[in-house]
Amino acid sequence: MTLQAKFAIQIHGDSMEPEYTNGDIVLVKAQPQIDIGQIGIFTVNDIGYIKKLGTDRLISVNPEYDDIYFEEGQDIRCKGLVIGTLEDDDFV
Repeated sequence: MTLQAKFAIQIHGDSMEPEYTNGDIVLVKAQPQIDIGQIGIFTVNDIGYIKKLGTDRLISVNPEYDDIYFEEGQDIRCKGLVIGTLEDDDFV
């Protein structure tokens, strides 16, 4: 899986718990778009997010967080598809 990844990002925050937790390092396959329902790395007005793609929004898995609805004038870019996480034993 690591060979498919273009880059890795450390997660800060808990908006995607329980799937991804604060401190996780996720592997990302660089691509300009993903399918609805997939989890990706996005920038919204130059702020980075890990979110699930919805039809009209970026979705937080943790219900304590609001989703980010698409609005006119926002600069929303997909940076890639999250394909996994690095585990402690990956650093042997």
